[in-house]
Amino acid sequence: MRHEAKNLDTSLISTCVLHALNYVDADGTYRPQLLARPPKAEDGGLTYAYRLRADRSWHDGRPVSAQDVAFTHRLMMDPGSGIPERDGYDLVEGIEIESGTEFRLRLARPYPGFRDLFTSSTGSIMPRHLLEGIDFTSDWDTALRPASGPFRLSEWRRGECVRLRRNPGYPHAGSGIDGIDFVFDHDTDSQVDDVIAGKADAAFPPPTPAIIDRLRASQVNWSFGPGEKWEQLSFQHRHPLLADRALRSAIAWGIDRDALASTLPSPSAEGRSARLDSLVRRPHHPDYRPSFSRYRRDVARARQILRDAGYRHLAGALTAPDGTPVRLRLMVPDTDAALSLRAELIASWLSETGVEVVPTPVVMTEFLRSLRAGDFELAQFSYSGNPDPIGHNTLWTHDPELPDQGRPQGQNYVNYRSPRVAELLGRSMTETDPVARAAHFADADRLMAEDLPSLPLLVHPSFAVWNPLLSGPEPYPYQAGALWNVHQWVLRRHDDAAPEPVRPSGRRR
Repeated sequence: MRHEAKNLDTSLISTCVLHALNYVDADGTYRPQLLARPPKAEDGGLTYAYRLRADRSWHDGRPVSAQDVAFTHRLMMDPGSGIPERDGYDLVEGIEIESGTEFRLRLARPYPGFRDLFTSSTGSIMPRHLLEGIDFTSDWDTALRPASGPFRLSEWRRGECVRLRRNPGYPHAGSGIDGIDFVFDHDTDSQVDDVIAGKADAAFPPPTPAIIDRLRASQVNWSFGPGEKWEQLSFQHRHPLLADRALRSAIAWGIDRDALASTLPSPSAEGRSARLDSLVRRPHHPDYRPSFSRYRRDVARARQILRDAGYRHLAGALTAPDGTPVRLRLMVPDTDAALSLRAELIASWLSETGVEVVPTPVVMTEFLRSLRAGDFELAQFSYSGNPDPIGHNTLWTHDPELPDQGRPQGQNYVNYRSPRVAELLGRSMTETDPVARAAHFADADRLMAEDLPSLPLLVHPSFAVWNPLLSGPEPYPYQAGALWNVHQWVLRRHDDAAPEPVRPSGRRR
């Protein structure tokens, strides 16, 4: 829930430990997790009646209660908690507690994205009896280790490993798995080699052609699924050069996004491209519209856009109309060699337009800090989310009535400001007709294709590699991460008969 935890790696762990009211299954369906049943709408969608499961408790035996849900909402809305994602939660006028397991959630207006409330890792329910009265921003990170999921944090050695062990209070704890050891290894080749050699049971690396070739010659299980992470090139709109739409447009026309997409293996038998042409939807969603499809590499066009805007080549260097040299730093996390390679390709292509780009890998903690502070020029990164685009609204919206504090509002890291886009995305938060709502998202996406707050690059397929003795893992494209169903996993003993290896069908699920 904290800003520092807004990445898929953290969700991979926290999903095992803390549960939410709902989760999203591999097909994109919202299903009850801590709830006994889906919420019931009342008063035309202004009120929802919830009932918690009676068999769910915290690690210390205290039941997960309606009071915990109300406390979690108060925590989310506390400006001092450091939680940036409040879309929808800010519409909650009250939570009326009727019993330990029943409550009603009252909204200020109908909210079509209500399923995302208290869903997945960013909506995990917090224990009131452990957190009330403590400093959440410090104690949570250093002292508290609550659990409502199948596992509990046993050990954390920073930079080395995280160990989870079965939570005895969970009704179906682990289904045959006593614990999970997460080993931090950013070398994707060695991740796969360790699974092949039996040193690891599962890995979820970004797939590369070389990795696929090694897996085809092995006996381990591996499979693709629909796109998991969206990769984009973000422009810092506060930067004096990148505030100019002409420069952003020239950059967009100078990049070969098809070539970038070809660096990823295709998850489909048809060889469908992984190129991404939307900032709102993934390609496998029925409402996907390729609003950014116009941007195909055209160096002559990019150079003409710059000339028309007053940019000049002087002594072999491109200068802005005011004489400022055009030299930009491209920040990338240092955890992904393939992403760094794509950044180098981008820099090479843009050099032909005269735009000098310097790829700069930085450690993940520094990358997240700089992103959160808006302290970058260009940034290339991936993110994940749930099926409803409403969870991404804060990436592109800005409230003009709030004071400008010189840093991003919420998750609007690029400091993009468009009253019309903000209006359309605001309508998407109130429109209950799904057809009209899809049109609002599509219209906002078309406007962003003109404005270029960011340039969508590609969508990563979800990918999993696992030991044939392990059953349960599967590719998964949403926010909770690949261990979303870990309570159903079973690890057989090595002296048991192993099933035949799973081979990828080449079909999108």
